[in-house]
Amino acid sequence: MRAKAVRAFPVILCLWGLIGSTTAWPAPQLKLSPWLERMDLSGDLRLRQDRISRQDERTRIRHRYRLRLDGLAQVDEDIKIGLRLASGESRHPVNSNETTFTDGFANKDIYVDMAYLEWRLAETTDLQVGKIPLPFYSAGRRHLLWDPDITPEGVNLSWNQPLPRGKALARLGTFVMQEYVSESDSYLYAAQAALSYSWLNSSVLIGAGAYYFSQLKGRPLMYHRDFGNSVDPLDPLDPDSAKIFRFNYEVLQAFLEWSWHGRLPTQIVLEWTENQAAPEQNRNFLVALILGEQRRAGDVSLSYDYRFMEKDSQVGALTDGWFAFAQQDSRGHNLNLSYAWRHHSLWTVRYLVAQTEVSTGAPKDFHRFLLDLRTRF
Repeated sequence: MRAKAVRAFPVILCLWGLIGSTTAWPAPQLKLSPWLERMDLSGDLRLRQDRISRQDERTRIRHRYRLRLDGLAQVDEDIKIGLRLASGESRHPVNSNETTFTDGFANKDIYVDMAYLEWRLAETTDLQVGKIPLPFYSAGRRHLLWDPDITPEGVNLSWNQPLPRGKALARLGTFVMQEYVSESDSYLYAAQAALSYSWLNSSVLIGAGAYYFSQLKGRPLMYHRDFGNSVDPLDPLDPDSAKIFRFNYEVLQAFLEWSWHGRLPTQIVLEWTENQAAPEQNRNFLVALILGEQRRAGDVSLSYDYRFMEKDSQVGALTDGWFAFAQQDSRGHNLNLSYAWRHHSLWTVRYLVAQTEVSTGAPKDFHRFLLDLRTRF
């Protein structure tokens, strides 16, 4: 009996094959969860070689990467939830998403870089609450006051109004700088506005901002570094005690951006800031020229800017980490060359020639070279 069953098994398989070839079996239906259908995911990867030369110090070369994953979920018709995870090494807001290849192939950390709610109050007005994208406009994407990677924590109201020949924008925000157990907390109160006008193939944008940091004077430094700002010892009798801010920061800003939209797109940028709470060494200045832009594969752009940042012009921990590691009391020349290698991939070469500790009368040379490959997905 068993032998007959074994001999019949191939026949059964052949019959099953014939039946299967003539029967329309329904394909499995994969259905996404409703919340996934309402979410947009994107991200970017940056690979970098970073070469740093400082006066009287050995040249340092680092190979680094940054990986970020963004999500934006449409919760209701007028409410979105945004989030971003980023690779990183520290909690510093400027360089937390820079990770160095080191430590014998050790695994790397991931941080919550953004987590916020966005409420569309009107067609031109949005309210963001939480750890939000940097809301302030940077003329020509030259970042004098703020590092572009900073994600403030608090509330921001954004207004963007298209005009017949331009646009108008305004920002109004309150952000938590430091929460204290037994003292009043530190906040940043910010306001910014800009207006643009276009004619023929050109446009001009002018804007201004005001940024008031409360309760910083006499408080401990951020991340235990002064970033070139003026400081005092916590204990006047002990110069080696912990350091505190000598001044508060009440920063006024003005900027201008002129753009030519012809065959060779061109921008000229001017920006000036002043800290009203410091009696001297309280100004920033930037001038920039940008030629070309990246719209499609093969496009090339070249830019140059010069800036000086006096000692107490802004909270150093929040300024552009690329420029001399956000060190205030510095000045220098920055040259960028970018090439759109693919539609979503970009090569960039950056070279910085700068000086730090300018107010001492014996400035120190600072050179930095970056080679980046950035791709978006």
